[in-house]
Order: sequence, then structure tokens, then C-alpha cells
Amino acid sequence: MKLSLPLNASSTRVTPRQGSSLSRREILSLLAGTGAAIGLGACASTGSPSAADLAFADDDTFIADYAGAQLRALMRNSNFTDLNSVTIRQAASWSQESNATIDFDFDDRWRETFARVVADGAGPDIAELYGNATHRYANKLIDVSDVAEEAEARLGDWFEAARAVGVVDGVWRAIPWASTSHAINFREDLLDEIGQSAPQTYDDLLHVATLLRDAGLPQAAISMGEGATNDSGNFAYSMLWSFGGQEVDDMGKRVVLDSAGTRAALAYFRELAAVSDPRALSFDEFANNAAFLDGSIALTQNAPSIFLAAQQGAPAIAEAMNHARYPAGPAGRHQLVEMNSLGVCDHSRNIEAAKGWLRHAMRRELLVARASASLAFFVPPIGGIAEDSGMPWNTVDQLRELKPLDDGAHMTGWPGPSSVESALVYENRTIGRMFAAVASSDDSIGSIVRTASDELARVYET
Repeated sequence: MKLSLPLNASSTRVTPRQGSSLSRREILSLLAGTGAAIGLGACASTGSPSAADLAFADDDTFIADYAGAQLRALMRNSNFTDLNSVTIRQAASWSQESNATIDFDFDDRWRETFARVVADGAGPDIAELYGNATHRYANKLIDVSDVAEEAEARLGDWFEAARAVGVVDGVWRAIPWASTSHAINFREDLLDEIGQSAPQTYDDLLHVATLLRDAGLPQAAISMGEGATNDSGNFAYSMLWSFGGQEVDDMGKRVVLDSAGTRAALAYFRELAAVSDPRALSFDEFANNAAFLDGSIALTQNAPSIFLAAQQGAPAIAEAMNHARYPAGPAGRHQLVEMNSLGVCDHSRNIEAAKGWLRHAMRRELLVARASASLAFFVPPIGGIAEDSGMPWNTVDQLRELKPLDDGAHMTGWPGPSSVESALVYENRTIGRMFAAVASSDDSIGSIVRTASDELARVYET
């Protein structure tokens, strides 16, 4: 079956040239627009990979002849639109050298599209997966342990959260390709006006939000709206853990959400919302970006897409803003990792070629270029990359706090194992809606947490 592209998807083919070879100059021309220069301006690092690095890495073992194999890859349609072009250009040398064709379908609704692929048992060879979806679809994904182990040998240890995503019952079913660097985006100039620096704890954040309100300045605005699926979910889980709450026990079987830690987190967020911009409870994924860029809020949680947009269209905001890690709570500093992985579908007729492209995609030079292109929006969750001189946090002052740390970074369901159930709970938005409810209603915290616990029980315990 050939999938019909949805209206919000675009398709691009990368093919070898038939009957001739691309010259080195031609390949360099194809790669000339890749990520290191996108949006960075004067901040670009001399340590970023050159086009020559991208086309001709030292390790030639990535390239094999796949004898005219035709691949199709279902991919996230990036908010960084030029990043799609980076992916295409990075595949150019692999396609030429491997004698393979690869089609990229960049889809806004990639998660839903892949669910249909699984139901049909046909479609793309390669799919980009979100979060714990690897566990949900593990029986439809081939074993890619060899690719994961090769990457670890070259690039350093996989982060704990990456293993939690990629490994199902002891087998790597997907390659964690990119995690998204969520942080507190804030206006340094406005915090200077109230004599404050970046909040390091949740108490600090509440104090900053209160001072901004009392001074009549643009307020704090932590998104918790139904439409802000990733922004609100990311902060809600992180806050829950940092106050000592968790959705299930360490075995991932019994719901333990109704705890002193959870109730403390909910009580805290009710206080924070009361001194913050009320629009935050209805923000979708883009509204907080827009409000920050138009100067009407001083602080929000987001990936660095705000910074890129500010560089391109609001340079005064870009100059005045910075990023801080999510705060620490009574139980320490914890953060949900938003992770994208690459899996090979078991219905593929070109499995070895598909694994060949995964190996290519995990080359150091290409990973660094993608991270640079996205200003650390997409970063590889593997140890050796973080110290690379070309990574954005090593070259751009406002991105230094985005350097990934393995400690305190978790997937949904933690401290229980990643699972099908934890993936479904995230999709249901139970945790985010629980926090939104304490801010938008007068219902008791006990009633709200019991409702959420009942929702979790229907997933985990039935």
C-alpha cells in the first residue's frame, strides 16, 4: 500500500544520480545550506562542522551499497522549517554513496499518521517516534541493537532517559535521535528591574512572579493549556517529580499519585498561577511564544524556538532574553525529557538499507549540525556529544543552560519503567490537566488529585 500524504505533510526525495557520480564539488554544493549557519548569525562557532565534514566523514564504514533500495521515512515536520532541509541535505551523500533512494514525508501530525501505519501494517520503512511510543509499538519495530551499540561505542554512553525510550524488554527498538531542550525562557532586563536573577528553585520562581505582578511589569506565564500539549506536559511532570510526587510505584504497576508530594506540587502551582498572567492557562504551543515575542510576558517555559524567532524578527527581545534550567523543588531538580527516536518498521522490504541510513544519521558531524541548526532545540541524548565544541551551548551565551544532563532527566512513568501505559497517560494529558484544574477552579486539591488518580488507574490497573 502506498500511503496518501495528509494535507499538512510534504514529501521530498533524495536520490542517487543515475549513470554518473556526483563530484565532491557537487556534494558540497548540496550541503552548503546546512544548519550551522541557520539563525546563528554572529554567534556561529568556528568549531561547527563544515560542509566537507558532513559529506566526507573519516569513518567510511557507514556507507554500503544497497543496490537501488527505495526507502520512505515518516518524519516530524519541524517548527524549524530549515531543519527539514538539513535532514534532506545530510542524506544526499549517503544516498549517492549507497545507491539508495530515500523519500522524507515531513508531517505535522506524524504521531497520528504512524498510528495509522501500524494499523495498516504498511507504509514507510522508517518512522520518527515520540516519547514512549517505542514501547507502544515495539512489536512493529525491528531490533536495532547493533546500530545503538555502534553509536554508543563512537559517541559515549546513552543517557538513562534514552535507554528508557529505546530499549523494550532488553532489545533496542528505536534509536533516540533528538531530545528537546526545554527551559525557562526569561527577560533578563525585566528581572533586573525587580532586582532578581534567574530562578533556581520553585520558591524563587514564585517570588519572581509575585514581584513582576506587584511592579506592574509583564508577568510570568507558565503554559498549562489543553492545547499546549508538550509545553504544559513537560512542566507538569517536572514539577510533580521535583515536589516528590509520582504517578505509579517503582514497578510501574500501582497508582500512587495521591501523595503528600503531589498535593504540595498542586498547592504550589495554585499559588503560582494566582500571581501569573491568566492567559497562560489557555495558551497553546504557539501563544506563549507570541506573547513573549511581543513583550507582554516576562517568563515562560519553552524550547529555544523563541530565541530563534527573536533573532530573526525581534532582535531587542533576543538581546534581552536568556534561558534557565527548570527549578529545583523539595525533592531536587527533575525534568521530563521530550524525546524523538528513529525506528525501522517490520513491514519494510529494505531493512538493511533502513538501518544503514540510521547509522548515517547518527554520525557525530551530522548530529552537531542538526543541533546547531535548531539552536539546541534538537540535541542527541548521548554523552560524548555534549562537550563537542560545535554544540550551541558551547558557542552561544544565551544557550549555555541548555547543555543536557543525564542526572534528573526522566521519561513519563518514572521512577517506574517506561511503558505502553505511561505513553497512553501522556497522550491523555492527565497530569497536565490535573495542574490546570487547580489553577482554573476552586475545587479542592483532594478532589482534583482523586479524579486524576482514577484516570491513571483505568490505564495502569485495568
